[in-house]
Amino acid sequence: MKNLHVQVADDVFERLKQDAELSGRSLHDELVLRLGGVPIPPRPIEEELAEIDAFRASLGRSFDHALIDQLIEEGRR
Repeated sequence: MKNLHVQVADDVFERLKQDAELSGRSLHDELVLRLGGVPIPPRPIEEELAEIDAFRASLGRSFDHALIDQLIEEGRR
């Protein structure tokens, strides 16, 4: 999948945003439809959570609030 970055006039942006809101779509999906594509449906939340859990497990340690606070105090962000 490729990202497309474009600059548009303020009035064009506002019209796209308004049309997206009226149709119940995100601005992204509105643009995809206007370009002739089909928006990709969101993944089921169970898949998203499983991917997050797998990533956390791959880290080999847990990050609790105390550790996060300590890292922030050390200046790590």
